[in-house]
Amino acid sequence: MDMRGTKRALCCLAAVLYLAVLYLLYDVTGDEEPPPDGVAFREELLAAWPHLNSSAATLRAWLEHTSRFFHRELRIDSQPYLVDTPGCRIPNHNPLDRSVWGVVRPLGRPPCGAEGERPQLTAVVPRRNGRRALVVDSRPQVLARHGVSPGDQLSCCYSAVTRVDGDADADNRYSISTCRYFQGESTLEEDTEFIYVRCFSRVIFSMEVEKYRAMHAIVSRKKDVRKRLKEYEKSRGAAGRRLSVLLLGIDSCSRLNLLRTMPRTSALLRGRGWLELRGYTKVGANTLPNFMALLAGLKGATSFGPCMPHARSPVDSCPFLWRELARRGYATALAEDEPRLGSFNHEKTGFSASPVDHYQRPFMLAAYDLLPARRHNGVLTPCLGHVPSTEYVLRYLEDFSARYSGQPFFGLFWLNNFSHEDPNDVAAADERFRRLFGDLEARGTLNETAVVFFSDHGTRFGAIRETSVGWFEDRMPFAHVWLPRWFRESHPEGARALEANGARLTSPFDLHATLEDLLGLDPGVSSGRSLLREVPENRTCRDAGVDDEWCTCVRHEPLPEGHPAGKEVAGFAVDRVRALLATRSSGECADLRLGGVRKLARRAEQGAEVFVVEFETLPGGGLFEATVWRSQEGLRLSGAVTRVNRYGDQSACTHDLAIKEFCYCV
Repeated sequence: MDMRGTKRALCCLAAVLYLAVLYLLYDVTGDEEPPPDGVAFREELLAAWPHLNSSAATLRAWLEHTSRFFHRELRIDSQPYLVDTPGCRIPNHNPLDRSVWGVVRPLGRPPCGAEGERPQLTAVVPRRNGRRALVVDSRPQVLARHGVSPGDQLSCCYSAVTRVDGDADADNRYSISTCRYFQGESTLEEDTEFIYVRCFSRVIFSMEVEKYRAMHAIVSRKKDVRKRLKEYEKSRGAAGRRLSVLLLGIDSCSRLNLLRTMPRTSALLRGRGWLELRGYTKVGANTLPNFMALLAGLKGATSFGPCMPHARSPVDSCPFLWRELARRGYATALAEDEPRLGSFNHEKTGFSASPVDHYQRPFMLAAYDLLPARRHNGVLTPCLGHVPSTEYVLRYLEDFSARYSGQPFFGLFWLNNFSHEDPNDVAAADERFRRLFGDLEARGTLNETAVVFFSDHGTRFGAIRETSVGWFEDRMPFAHVWLPRWFRESHPEGARALEANGARLTSPFDLHATLEDLLGLDPGVSSGRSLLREVPENRTCRDAGVDDEWCTCVRHEPLPEGHPAGKEVAGFAVDRVRALLATRSSGECADLRLGGVRKLARRAEQGAEVFVVEFETLPGGGLFEATVWRSQEGLRLSGAVTRVNRYGDQSACTHDLAIKEFCYCV
């Protein structure tokens, strides 16, 4: 055995012995608190993971230990139910349920380049009277990291990136101004929002060689926004203090996944007085219906009444909260880190005009086109240059909340990049979010702002979705709410109601109604209830606006493989899919047939049998789930048939969202 093999064996042996000691501490003493070195040990084991991951026994031991760590450090209830009321009972699953052991793993993101290796050569810094300046870091050690020698002549220029309004494709367009050269520092125009920077080194024969490119997003002092805010404040006189609102979301992250991948952030939220909505349940398959419920109080799947009659309709006229808040003197912002997967843009048109005062989409579009990008999982782009793409959005959030400190603001900041494809990737953002919430508190932002930290839905595809807890993972995203201390003290009944509602069935419709209540807006069309008033204990999924197919309050009994009802209900669901394809496609999609039944469960309901069936279709190997009612009247589909494995490029021949997940192109 060589030296490397010996070290690996010793490391593995030490880890196993350490685990054995921890088990004695846990199992013999039965202490409520974890051993003092429990957290440190977990970090050591994570650091040693490359030497240990070939051992299945060590993997099981790590998961056992981590499960205990979660339950003790995060004080996860040992109660059997998250919600236990006459109207709803939702089981409380372990974040590291044994069924996910073969799926969950410590996983770091692909590095974007260490800051020490390639530090930023340019930065935007504040100057007098609220102005900003673009500066070059001319220290020799920084220049050297970018390949600039002492004898080279460095020159830099920057261009302004702006949105191009005027047509239906405006949400996908931007313009770049002529590059303006400067030396050392340049004061930016007051309304400059986004800039693209390049630096060149002039070498032999006066040739210019590009050494650096970067982009900077700035929350600028817009004259029209300042005027609107000032006029509204003058008109309202000496009315009471107004809350600002930040909505910060992570796509495709279940409550269980947040607990197992972001324990530091979860512990901070629990320890600082954030309220978790433990019974928070999605109301639609993907991002759009859950966003429309939360932001506009609208119900639908791919269309939402007059404001969005079909998926390709611009959404400018939808009653988003930010529209009314802008009229009431709020500064508004919207930012997402993956423009190709934009919540209102993926296979959709988006906005014909900028929907908010500070709209980061043109910046992100340009960044994806102009900066060197690093792909991950074949879909996402975690690195734009040497900066994580998610970091651009989080910095924009920090700049926005600082720029309007002392004035009312409303912002939505949405992150796809590190969560959409692999739920394990979320772990790499744990420390960044813990630091973000700590910084917002230290700066005083949380003293003037209500914050909702949430997801739209859980893991919809992949290995975790196939586990015994995958059905719950999909339907139950996480949601945490922060209210400033002064607000809780001045509204004690509302604060108590919110705390009680943490253990009730809730939905995005309720968050919409709660935000309307917090912000003093007239109730709109939402079917939700403000969580500042206690939700009735007899509340059911129907009361919460949660359709039967997403309801987690019900218990289904699994049926054995080969049960005769399986082919009957699965075949019925396939027939409904085929009928939809026949109506919406023009021959580009294959005629599907039932390939097999994967899972079948049943419950009794109102004189009927309700089946949840997972089945495969051919060609293409699509996996789907459906809820089917069987009664004396026959079979009927409850809600839609939904896909539970990825379809990738199988449906590239169609852009119709109604059939996208079903179509197998021929």
